[in-house]
Amino acid sequence: MFALGGYLEKRFGTFVVLAVTQLALVVRFICYSILNNPMWVFPIEILHGFTFAVMWQISCTYAVSISSKNNQSSIQAVLEGVYFGIGSGLGID
Repeated sequence: MFALGGYLEKRFGTFVVLAVTQLALVVRFICYSILNNPMWVFPIEILHGFTFAVMWQISCTYAVSISSKNNQSSIQAVLEGVYFGIGSGLGID
């Protein structure tokens, strides 16, 4: 899915793809909440490639595109800090 992220971004645009990845994340969590048979975890996990890989690649690409040449690594560090630090700390993802 990391390889398809660039194509999807060029084809549909950054914000559309990010919105679709977040919608897929909601669908994935809803599927987990109504799960009766543990074997259904495997088909649901197919969405993980889209909700994580595509979202992460497009987020990093967008962060680099809005920053100056001198601040590209800093903006990616902020993005990772917010996602893995604050987001995970709050239990968001």
